[in-house]
Amino acid sequence: MMIATGFWELEDVIARLMVHGIGKAAVDTHFPPRVKPLPAPIRRAAALERTGRRGDTRSSSTEAANRMVPGAGRAFYAGFYGPLDPVAVGSWQCGEDRVIDVEQLRGFAVWSEELTDVELERAARGISLRTIDAGGYLFHRGDRFDAWAGIVEGIVKMSTVTSSGKAVSYTGLTSGGWFGEGSVIKNERRQYDIVALRRTEVACMSGPTFRWLFENSTGFNRFLVTQLNERLGQFIAFLGHDRAFESTPRVARCIAWLFNPILSPNIGSHLEISQEELGSLSGLSRQMTNRSLKTLEQAGLVRIEHDGITVIDRDGLLHYGE
Repeated sequence: MMIATGFWELEDVIARLMVHGIGKAAVDTHFPPRVKPLPAPIRRAAALERTGRRGDTRSSSTEAANRMVPGAGRAFYAGFYGPLDPVAVGSWQCGEDRVIDVEQLRGFAVWSEELTDVELERAARGISLRTIDAGGYLFHRGDRFDAWAGIVEGIVKMSTVTSSGKAVSYTGLTSGGWFGEGSVIKNERRQYDIVALRRTEVACMSGPTFRWLFENSTGFNRFLVTQLNERLGQFIAFLGHDRAFESTPRVARCIAWLFNPILSPNIGSHLEISQEELGSLSGLSRQMTNRSLKTLEQAGLVRIEHDGITVIDRDGLLHYGE
């Protein structure tokens, strides 16, 4: 068991070094003393990515990194992640990410209540926080983003653009909502964009930490199953309402989903959101959103306030127009 634990901890060190580029002192602080930092050639390969070589330079960056890392080092790294690709590994790096402690994690992650003390410590050690300004992207469709993400504060939109140029909004994610577990489990590129509708703080759990919890924590898996089941129901309903309902029922269901107690457990009954942001999530203009909100307010389902909306009857919103 000690060998397995050390193995996973070493994977965490690799991910943290490649993503954040932290030095030996930081490794000694955040990881057990028995885990040694990576050899200098691998650190130099990571540094190559942090210089900003992206986009069309992917092939040359990868080739250069592979030349810098000895054959044995590449084989060791590939055992965890596949061929060394600094762009893929560093695609969720942010120079201003902040590490957290256990108490901070308890404050914004409802699933932390399901973990043992050992699992909780491990989870906190693998999470960092970042801030995204309004209009900024956490990642784009097609990106490799080896992290599970949660909204600490703010709101983001999960969306994409079809080959014909049509913008499609899937859902909004608010405080306490976590997403992306499927892509991390399947090790696939992202199938959607995540864009901040306002200044948003996001928690990113590294892929290695997520996979360790996925393989070792019963409580964590219980949470994942519940969340996946809830989201499946949400997207099945999304297909139906997008094809069958007019603007007001669409806005009603969009609001109900934002206030989902399982997917957004920290939201409460009030959400600071503009009518323009709500329209973006609903796929409607601001004017149509405004008219729909007034109709829902007259029906006693919501209360429109100067800084957002307060939900009075979520079930009524969920079934409005049926």
